[in-house]
Amino acid sequence: MKKTRNIRRLWCLALALLLVGQLTATRGDAAQTGVYFTVADRRVLEMEDATMPFMQDGQWYIPHTVFTQQELDVFYGRTHDRQTAYLMTIRQTLSFDLVNGTCYDQSGRSYYNIHAIVKGDVVFFPLNMVANFFDLNWSYRNTFLVPMIRITDSSSTLSDDAFLDAGATLLQSRYNDYLQSIAPAEEEEEPETPAVSTPAGQRVYLLMSFSNFLDAQAVLDDLEQYGGQATVAFTAAQMEGQDDLLRQLVGQGHAVAIALEATTEAEAVAELAAANGALWDAACSKTRLVFLTQEQSALASLVESLGYTVCDIDVDYSPYPLTGSSRAGRLYSSITSRSGRDVCVYLGDEKASAPGLGNLLSRMEDGECRILAYRETLS
Repeated sequence: MKKTRNIRRLWCLALALLLVGQLTATRGDAAQTGVYFTVADRRVLEMEDATMPFMQDGQWYIPHTVFTQQELDVFYGRTHDRQTAYLMTIRQTLSFDLVNGTCYDQSGRSYYNIHAIVKGDVVFFPLNMVANFFDLNWSYRNTFLVPMIRITDSSSTLSDDAFLDAGATLLQSRYNDYLQSIAPAEEEEEPETPAVSTPAGQRVYLLMSFSNFLDAQAVLDDLEQYGGQATVAFTAAQMEGQDDLLRQLVGQGHAVAIALEATTEAEAVAELAAANGALWDAACSKTRLVFLTQEQSALASLVESLGYTVCDIDVDYSPYPLTGSSRAGRLYSSITSRSGRDVCVYLGDEKASAPGLGNLLSRMEDGECRILAYRETLS
């Protein structure tokens, strides 16, 4: 009997140690996975294994992609022979010899035991040293998904807490995209399944707008029901106060376009800046899509010279609200009668009270049409 009790005690002890080990592992999972959000002020970098920050010898290293845009006013470059990478501002330069593993500034001063690391075609820089040299700030924060490394400069006005609140939808979207990107590698050992063939129907790109944003949710619910996406055009003024809707659109994979009200080039430039500023504040995203009416066609050259894409409409159905199945049927016939697989349709001011939208989406689903958002790459 005594021997039996001792065996039971040993089993209980082993089980307790196992549970403690599991709890400890759970708390450390985020740090051990090597998966992080990388944020340059408000820009959330794409999550890829090739550009994921990492720690080596007690030092955090961040990818050069942090410095490829203007948020921090620190710019990345690399010499033609690929042997030297540098970070620079107007007044300072930090050069990294990738062959000899050395580092020096614009005055020729060397920094010992400081070097960059090259992985593939990505250069990783020592975060703490770079931040100190260029007067940048950085933070490490746990989020509701994975830890975040955020780098800001002295002009940043958004705290980490405010950023996490405003950017929650975008962070979730980035993380979902990352999980999808690594899914094939994790499923390599599973039995092969037959490939899904591309639908035989057309690719229909939907563009719409709202004069009453109370209609938006019902319209988006219709799109979700039929697995569709759309591009919604906003004026700069309309974006103000629509933070939740903008975050929802970005998070669900829809696209946002800027509907210009301008009649002059100066007005157009101001509206583009204001609209993208509002979109960035709401959803940490920017758009290069612009919707112009025929009366504004003279502004197309200016808009395109600034790097924007003007939406090219194939079927303008905005004068005919989708009030019922008959109009939905006529629009569907107009879409399918066109030659070519890509058709961009402008629905105009879409209303949740218009029952024809669901009918149109149902017809397109039955006809194996893909219901897509208009993207910059289409023009």
